[in-house]
Amino acid sequence: MENLKVKELIEICEELGITLGRAKRKQAILEIMKDEGVSAEEVDEAWVDIKARRSPSDESSCDEAPIDSLSINGNVCSAQVRPMPQLHKSDSMYSTEESRFSGLSEEFEPLDLTHLNIRASIMCMVGRVQHLAHEDDDQHVDESELLDPLTPVSTPGDMSPWQAELAPSVRKLRQSMACLQKVARFTYALLSLKEPPPSASLSYSVRQRRDICFSQALTSLVAGLMSKLWCQQTDPLFVHCLTTFGVLAQFTGLLSCHGDELAMLEDMVVAIDDLRRVAFWLEPATNVCSPKPRVEGSRVFLSVLIPTPETVMTKVPHRGRFQFSVVPVFFNVGINEQATLAEKVGDQSFQERINLDGAASLKEYYKQFQKFPMPKHDAPRARSIQPRELPLMDVIEQLQTHVRGRKSKDVEILHLAMEACRRMRGLRFTSCKSAKDRTGMCVTLEQGQILLQDFGLDSKEVPRAVALHAKDFSTSLVCSVVE
Repeated sequence: MENLKVKELIEICEELGITLGRAKRKQAILEIMKDEGVSAEEVDEAWVDIKARRSPSDESSCDEAPIDSLSINGNVCSAQVRPMPQLHKSDSMYSTEESRFSGLSEEFEPLDLTHLNIRASIMCMVGRVQHLAHEDDDQHVDESELLDPLTPVSTPGDMSPWQAELAPSVRKLRQSMACLQKVARFTYALLSLKEPPPSASLSYSVRQRRDICFSQALTSLVAGLMSKLWCQQTDPLFVHCLTTFGVLAQFTGLLSCHGDELAMLEDMVVAIDDLRRVAFWLEPATNVCSPKPRVEGSRVFLSVLIPTPETVMTKVPHRGRFQFSVVPVFFNVGINEQATLAEKVGDQSFQERINLDGAASLKEYYKQFQKFPMPKHDAPRARSIQPRELPLMDVIEQLQTHVRGRKSKDVEILHLAMEACRRMRGLRFTSCKSAKDRTGMCVTLEQGQILLQDFGLDSKEVPRAVALHAKDFSTSLVCSVVE
């Protein structure tokens, strides 16, 4: 590389405002230009030339104050780099090999240098993109190459010109971001150690409580997905929803807004909302006899891998791993004597807000359901033997009306939500304080409704069927308690 070009690069790096002193500035410049194809000898030559042309006052002023502009490929960009506090590792901390955070055995890179590297990498990428785009315009390349500049072409190394030019800056940016992440992680750990003991204890207790509730909600959801995929015939409409706009998961709560159940209701709201941040994946099952889902990642970014039978994977667009989303909605109606007490002397606003949010989420999902209809030739035959009295849109509107009505113990909210969820092939979950009396009553009533609509049971036989289901539920519950 020409000596003039090296001088220009050195001046650009100094204009970014390196405030590390003369010795460290040269080391920083070498680090920045490592990926630019500049050797150390060329930097030394240019460095001597620049120092010979500069006066001592210029050199000292460059050490004290950063310059606020940067010139790359003729473009002047604002840098606004300011000195940032340096963070170094204490020799007395994390001296063992079992240190929790990676890279603690080495000294941290100064934050101002990390900030400089990130800014320089981004600006170099911008300059190179502008230069390459200008060259493409001059050469009148094909329209397809303009739309997709990363299209592979026949160049040495099987890389396109854009990839070859941008790869060093991208690599440098990734390295700088990794350094910044390491410093941020260590800083968070240091601040956690300085946290007062009472607040730290409370924070850890809340986190543990949230993790416990979330694990129960996630287990229920994964069990529902597994039963839908493995224990039922393949439903084309369910697979269509899964592969386009996600699976609907409707949670029904029968808790009151009084006493301990209010705290349980609050935990349930947070746990169900946390399900939105989980990434779900379908993968071909390796063990058909005993498929087991897997969980990867941490609480920040959790991935759940669901083993899927071949009959379902053939209908998925990608035969390998396929990511899909889950849309959880929650409705709650207290139906016991404590709910009556909460209505008389307490506050039902929390339950009303839950139902309003659930109805809004269900309506948004219905819009997606209408926006991406299933092709008619793939649509399954209707399950219902009895004709539906209301269209799905009317069911959603009636649900909105009942939610805004604030009626005491309005169980019609649960019936309408159940009907809408089943028509859109969603998953349903019902729970109360102990999953015994209230849950058993709700589930048996729902089973009677399914027998009436989908299996042609006479309406006069529904009460008898519900009573038999309730008896069987109570018997199985007693047996489980005895065991």
